[in-house]
Amino acid sequence: MESKIERYVTAVPKVELHVHLEGSIQPTTLLTLAQRNGVPLPVQSVEEMQRWFTFRDFSHFIEIYFAISRCLKTAEDYELIADRLTNAAAFRRSVEVLNEWRASFPDTTHGTRIDYAIIQNLYSLRANDEARQYAE
Repeated sequence: MESKIERYVTAVPKVELHVHLEGSIQPTTLLTLAQRNGVPLPVQSVEEMQRWFTFRDFSHFIEIYFAISRCLKTAEDYELIADRLTNAAAFRRSVEVLNEWRASFPDTTHGTRIDYAIIQNLYSLRANDEARQYAE
């Protein structure tokens, strides 16, 4: 039986204060990016990807993190994950959305040569879009 405090914690609105885009990526999005950019992954289906995304240990986390980073090649890739993050049901239920998105950039881009200013501009545009939508 659920306690009063458990019901309260479940019901209270949540806020996402700090999000790394690479960490927000869903298995289906990673498959899309890998196919789009010709990046081989150790799994090929959504079901396999979901199992692979199940946390085992820190080394496994790093393995997935670097696989994600290798799949991010263009500003459009970052736009896709930002769009999917802001449209995710759990994220949309947040009381407040702060422009605290971070990409671990440029350390993990593996030679993609994406201009960091382009990514920062994307974040600003996305934040402005979200602010306008919430103001309506």
